[in-house]
Amino acid sequence: MYAYYANNTVMHVDPSGESFLVIGGAILLGGLIGGFIGVVSRSDDETVFGSFIGGFINGAVNTTGLAAALATGGTGAFLWAAGSGLVGGGLGSFVSQYISSGHVKLGLVVASSLYSATSNLLALYGAKYFADIYGVTWGEKFVSAIIPSLGSFVITSTIAFVVLPNPNRFLYVQNTSLFNQTKSALKIDFSWR
Repeated sequence: MYAYYANNTVMHVDPSGESFLVIGGAILLGGLIGGFIGVVSRSDDETVFGSFIGGFINGAVNTTGLAAALATGGTGAFLWAAGSGLVGGGLGSFVSQYISSGHVKLGLVVASSLYSATSNLLALYGAKYFADIYGVTWGEKFVSAIIPSLGSFVITSTIAFVVLPNPNRFLYVQNTSLFNQTKSALKIDFSWR
């Protein structure tokens, strides 16, 4: 319960309990922003509810992972940012597809994972130079990093929304040739969202 103060409430005190509220609020806000971005960038075959839940999961996981990355620093930061991006993007895509259509295309899950990991690494790079992370323990650093990670997530998600195609618009296209042989290919729809 007091992990954000290294499970040592004697040496590291949070008498008001505000740190816990800041962490929870930032993760919730990251999820809501991710859900909103999921809805406005959804593909034609995704439901509003499915894309919101998938985006919420991705936003909450990425906000948390970025805060952990900023608190950790060094090589560990890279691993936290990339890992949380892979998990958030993959899990969000899986849930969105399952809710929307009842089945999951593994290729889209992988594409969303890589897309989210790349976005998270860019967010980490930006936040690292603009955030003032302070604290003695990892938990104190995490608390000080949660708001900059949320801001960085919002900025990179907005840029990605404007510049990059939605990974769920990666379509499997099947063509039948002259000799009735079916060929499958991955087509990327770069149309405007």
